Amino acid sequence: MRKLLTGLLGLIVIFVAAALIVPSFIDWNEYKGAIASQAKKVTGRNVFIGGEIKFSVFPTPALSVQDLHLASVEGAAEADMISLKALTVRVALWPLFEGEVEVESISLVEPVIHLEVLTNGLNNWTFAALETSS
Repeated sequence: MRKLLTGLLGLIVIFVAAALIVPSFIDWNEYKGAIASQAKKVTGRNVFIGGEIKFSVFPTPALSVQDLHLASVEGAAEADMISLKALTVRVALWPLFEGEVEVESISLVEPVIHLEVLTNGLNNWTFAALETSS
């Protein structure tokens, strides 16, 4: 019985160590196109990631994106509605084990946000993709 418990504990330690170490070996920058494509599906706007994407698990799970841009609507004075030097999102670890995402903090570095009402009365902060998906 003791060998079984020791073996089980060893497997748990290996699993936890792998969960903490493996994300550091993944080049998240290879997924920029897929991430931008998914963001466009959700927002209906072009998304550009000009910098690096980093994901860490320890001490808390965090996603960091450098040089992030969200396009404005066609006809707006500014091409980007939002541009950020960096974005970092930290989530709580334990809820992830339960299949839930609980955001602990969002950090925006040098955000530039252009909110605009166009001459036709439409604004650039209403997202068509979000309206049609509900």
